[in-house]
Amino acid sequence: MKQIFTKGFYVIAVIILLVGATLPSWAQPVFTHSNVETGDLNSGLTKDAAGNIYVIHVKPGTSGLKGEVLKYFNGTGPGLSIYTLASEGDDTGPGGDLPWGIAVTSTGTVYVTTDFTANGGQIIKLASNNGTSGSVYTPSVFRKGSYYSALAVDSHDNLFAAQLDGTQTHYAVYQHLTSTVDSVLLYDNLANHAGNSYPNGLAVSPITNDIYVTNDFNQDGGFPNDKGGIIRLAFASSYAASTLSTNNFATALTFDAAGDLYSSENSGSGYKLVKYTGGLGSPTTLSTALHFNGILYPWGIAVTNSTNIFAGDGDGSLGGAVLHFYGTPTVQASTVSFTNVATTTATVNWSGEGNGTNRAVFILQGTSGSPTPLINTTYTPSTTFGTGTGPGSWHCIYKGTGQSSVNITGLTAATQYQVMAVEYNGLVGSENYLLSTTPGNPANLYTNTTVTSINRKALASNPTNATSVDYTVTLGAAVTGLATGNFNLTTTGTISGASVSSVTGTGPAYTVSVNTGTGDGNVTLNLNNATGLLPGISALPYTAGQLYTIDKTPPTLAITSDKTALKVGQTATITFTFSEDPLVTFTWDGTTGDVVVSGGTLSAISGSGLTRTATFTPTANTNGGIASITVAASSYTDLAGNGGGAGTTPTITFDTQAPGAPSTPDMIAASDLGSSSTDNVTSLNTPTFNGTAEDGSAVVLYDTDGITSLGNTTATGGNWSITSSVLSDGNHTITAVATDAAGNTGVASPGLGVTIDTSIPTVNISNPSVASIGAGAGSVTYTITYADNDLAASTLATGDVTLNTGGTATGTVGISGAGATRTVTISGITGAGSIGISLAAGTVADNAGNPAPAAGPSNTFTVFSNDATLSSLSTTAGAFSPAFDPATTTGYTVTVPYPTNTVTITPTAADPKNISDLEVQVNGGGYSPVSSGTASGALALNAGSNSIDVQVTAQDGSTIKTYTITVIRTAPSSNVQLTYLTLNPQTALVPVSGADYKDYIATVGNTVSSLTVTPTSPDATNTITVNNVVVASGSASGSISLNVGDNTIVVVATAQDGVTKRTYSMKITRLGPAL
Repeated sequence: MKQIFTKGFYVIAVIILLVGATLPSWAQPVFTHSNVETGDLNSGLTKDAAGNIYVIHVKPGTSGLKGEVLKYFNGTGPGLSIYTLASEGDDTGPGGDLPWGIAVTSTGTVYVTTDFTANGGQIIKLASNNGTSGSVYTPSVFRKGSYYSALAVDSHDNLFAAQLDGTQTHYAVYQHLTSTVDSVLLYDNLANHAGNSYPNGLAVSPITNDIYVTNDFNQDGGFPNDKGGIIRLAFASSYAASTLSTNNFATALTFDAAGDLYSSENSGSGYKLVKYTGGLGSPTTLSTALHFNGILYPWGIAVTNSTNIFAGDGDGSLGGAVLHFYGTPTVQASTVSFTNVATTTATVNWSGEGNGTNRAVFILQGTSGSPTPLINTTYTPSTTFGTGTGPGSWHCIYKGTGQSSVNITGLTAATQYQVMAVEYNGLVGSENYLLSTTPGNPANLYTNTTVTSINRKALASNPTNATSVDYTVTLGAAVTGLATGNFNLTTTGTISGASVSSVTGTGPAYTVSVNTGTGDGNVTLNLNNATGLLPGISALPYTAGQLYTIDKTPPTLAITSDKTALKVGQTATITFTFSEDPLVTFTWDGTTGDVVVSGGTLSAISGSGLTRTATFTPTANTNGGIASITVAASSYTDLAGNGGGAGTTPTITFDTQAPGAPSTPDMIAASDLGSSSTDNVTSLNTPTFNGTAEDGSAVVLYDTDGITSLGNTTATGGNWSITSSVLSDGNHTITAVATDAAGNTGVASPGLGVTIDTSIPTVNISNPSVASIGAGAGSVTYTITYADNDLAASTLATGDVTLNTGGTATGTVGISGAGATRTVTISGITGAGSIGISLAAGTVADNAGNPAPAAGPSNTFTVFSNDATLSSLSTTAGAFSPAFDPATTTGYTVTVPYPTNTVTITPTAADPKNISDLEVQVNGGGYSPVSSGTASGALALNAGSNSIDVQVTAQDGSTIKTYTITVIRTAPSSNVQLTYLTLNPQTALVPVSGADYKDYIATVGNTVSSLTVTPTSPDATNTITVNNVVVASGSASGSISLNVGDNTIVVVATAQDGVTKRTYSMKITRLGPAL
């Protein structure tokens, strides 16, 4: 076998590289390229369905003796080594052959051939751990025993191989079904000349299933006419061979998804990448960037799509490489549009993206043309116009992918630009641009201008009442298409029907006429939109223009006076209020001008603006005068030239004559109280006065000082009556003053002398003659004293005295005495409590008729009770004999048993006032207090009769009543006889002697070691002990231990008297144990 790769190939590659540098350059290729990997020697190359690239290359650090399979995910480096090929065999020289065959199924399984050895080679199957995304591969031998030079899979994942046939004379194409099933020979007529290359290119059309394979070609002159070619094997039951191309030194083959065949071949001017459309016809050159050096060739091609191709380079300046070729995109971006257009900025948008992997956007200051970016040229984008690089006068403003718009700055206002989005494939330095244009790409950008000003036309009046006004609109640049529709109006007030009527002018300045409509207010012209304008206008709507004030309403005048009626010495301020400033068109100098005056004089006008004033002085000594002040219509104008309305006179009347003095006031009889109704002396401090004055005049009543007003009224029919406000006690001089309807005040009337006395007599009630008294113990008196400067006789009677009683106390009232001092006597006093008095009002009056007030209540005196009876009496000893009767009985008897050694007594006083005046003693031992209704302390009883006294003292302290209770305490019991005496366990007691049954004997068995005794007495008062331990009658004693032999138990009964006792003795014999 011919050695294609040897350990000495690196030196040859350098030599050929220098020779290759002198080769002539080719025409500009269709494809650009970049380097995926450089500096390595490669052979086979393929791809999987996910676009990952697989390459066989010399493993670094092995001196060319080992190869490996690298996987480039998505066609980018660095590559992942997924399998290391075994050591090269030794064919006929110092080294083996680097394998060429590699293929990948749709499921990610990789097949790779080994180098040639003396025993042939192998096909290794690499099973992926994760399909096409796998990173770990498990190798196994799929086929072996032949010299395999190329591999391919079809769209059904069938594996095909170019390998030496069974005769070892020709290379053939086989289909390998499985690792165990025999291979199917499809074609057996490929050349195998010594010194020639191997058939290293093998591919299957995904459309027709036709197989394409390269023929060998001469490498060292052995067969100078063998220049290789491509053989097509038409898909059928038997593959028919035909020649697609010859004499082109074809080294690698592959198909794209559309069924187009790609080949690396050399027709005499160097290796190039070519394409056979549909796998037929003559090839189209895509790139001339492939190299060879006589030994190293471009052995592998992979196509992910028609513009994305990978190839292994034979040598060249890079010493071997994996190249990525980029075809020109076929679909250009479309529909370039612009938003946010301003004077110096805009947003460029492209809505229809092409099929390039990237795009560049270029801008030109101009109105036409398209950019022609050079392939393999990188342009630097900048969003600031003029700073990005580009072809010619074009500037790149965007380059990349993922965006559909870009914001640009640095533009010039009112300037046209041409913008185009250009699709391209490739990386930096390998760009392949699509130069064709599409609808809307390129597009023209026209930057906006601005509104400089919108002003009223020079020398125009403002405010104005004109039906049409003109504006001067100044723009930053000339525009076309400016029309009335670009404007609108802002109006205020009552303006209606205003409109933009015309636009004239060229260049940046225009005259816009506005119909002012009807009504008053402000009109402002706005540039509202840029529809139809070239260039457009930024910052719209523009509303900062000057306004016209439209005033078509005539001004009005209101004439007012600060007074509607004038009197002697008064003037009125006349105010002229205009709806609009008349400026200098309204005048009055006090004599001549725009004002007509009657009934007096009007001073010169003062003030400016909307309000002017003057002073009106009425004609003197005139009663019932009327003034007139008017301004004629159109005697003045407003700023807009509208003639003003007439000013009508305010209502002003005047009276400059004062009234005469009223008559002397007279106090009416009903107000003149006291001893006389005509002496003008009265106790009424608000008396009523009457008199006469000028009819309709206002009359004011004055006190002595002539200043203090006491009341006012209007004289009706010449008569008046006034009730005075409160007058102080003393003498007063009363006058009246009249004021007419105009406010003119006349002189005061003659004075009337009046005396006011409102002091009332005083009444004093003395303290009672005694502070307290017992019921029925006598009488009590009070002294009544009256005081006044002018006191009349008293009318005090018993009916004027009211007794103020407390409790049950009461008595009888008597009156005595005369003049200013009287005595009230209370006699026949009964009950208990308190008594005082009160006097009714009017018991005396003074000569001015002031009655004395009511008096009292007085201080009271106390009436003490003389009731010393009990309402109830009880004791803990039991019921009394006889039954308790507080009215007739004070002595009672009760008997108690001997154990009762104390009692308590509960007395309740009949009179609640005596509840603390109770005492109790027993057997003359001295009294102790006890509260009414409360039990006394325990009273000790002796055996026999006991006397208990209850003493009640009445509230008066002198009446005492004693109740006596005799308590008889019976004698104690002396009974000491027991009725029962029993043992437990039950044992018969045998009396020993005597009829009193006091001594007993009994015998118990040895098994009875203890017993109890139960004594029973008929008298519950007895005390019983068993062996000196107290035991209750009828209850068992504690357990008593028995010794063997005699045991004595003593029971003692003590009577209630504590003296009488009886002893019972029991001898209990406990038998000894049985023998």
